[in-house]
Amino acid sequence: MVGISFRDSAGRPMAGAVISIDSAPGDVHDIAMVADDWGEVVISAPLAGDYRFLVSHTGKTFHATAHIAEGQDQLTVTAG
Repeated sequence: MVGISFRDSAGRPMAGAVISIDSAPGDVHDIAMVADDWGEVVISAPLAGDYRFLVSHTGKTFHATAHIAEGQDQLTVTAG
């Protein structure tokens, strides 16, 4: 599992954001998630590689990309 913290351009947690995985290196079962109070979601059993996310927060949709390395368990992504 990988915990991913989504932050806005000012570094604030994107609490309540709807996070969708737009592309991934393989099949992902966690297609859409809602970020917790700290802007975090958890992807179970991710494959290493590049991910593209759609992040809907405060009435706007942002694109964000991230690389998940083999064995990585925490990641912070800036969207917006």
